[in-house]
Formats: sequence, C-alpha cells, structure tokens
Amino acid sequence: ANTTQPSATSQVQAQNEDSAIVAWLIVVNKNEVAAAKEALKHHLNPSVKAYATMMLKEHSKNLQDTLTLSEKDDIQPIESED
Repeated sequence: ANTTQPSATSQVQAQNEDSAIVAWLIVVNKNEVAAAKEALKHHLNPSVKAYATMMLKEHSKNLQDTLTLSEKDDIQPIESED
C-alpha cells in the first residue's frame, strides 16, 4: 500500500470534519450577529453599545469570510452528528 497518499476513507472523513467545522462557524457567527442586533435595539450605555457594534461588525465579517472560504474550497456545511 502507498503510505504517502491518504486513503479515500480518510479523505472523506477529513472533508466531513471540514464541513462540520464550517457549519459550526456559520451558526456561531449568525448567533453573535443576531445577539448584537438585539442588543442594539435597546437603550444602552456607550460602552455596551460600542461592544455590540464591534460584535456585529466582526461577526458579520467572520460569517462572510467563512462563506467565501467554503465556496472557494468547495466545502458544503453539514450538521454534526454529535
């Protein structure tokens, strides 16, 4: 057997792991964006408002970066069986 090439099974497992990670990142970022938007609906002190604004900006960017990377590398998000 050729030990330098990963087996088809290990390649599928790695692809499934990548897909599960991408799905998890999408969920986390969407939840953080939603939480930040909800926080900004309320009267907040300036430091909390600044934090919510930062969370909205950063997690929106992270979500877009994750989607772009998954499209570029042809990784389809899947739900984890865990």
